[in-house]
Amino acid sequence: MEALQISKVTAAYSGRAGACCCGCKGKHYSKRQGTPNDFKQMGRIFSKVEALVNDKSFEINSTYAAAEEGNRLYVVYFDER
Repeated sequence: MEALQISKVTAAYSGRAGACCCGCKGKHYSKRQGTPNDFKQMGRIFSKVEALVNDKSFEINSTYAAAEEGNRLYVVYFDER
């Protein structure tokens, strides 16, 4: 498995575990929006996912990495290039 790299993250999501990721039970952040809050929250969510790499809820593939902590789901999306 390739190590997680914040430089490859293009978007992030934090929301209720067990719900869909459409945004109705959480919030999306994106480099495209590029607000200071988006970058801050993407870093926070990346740190959460990175800390949960060895957790049984951790999942990674070529487009995202995700993990649950308590009743929260954290997802970071990668640049596919």
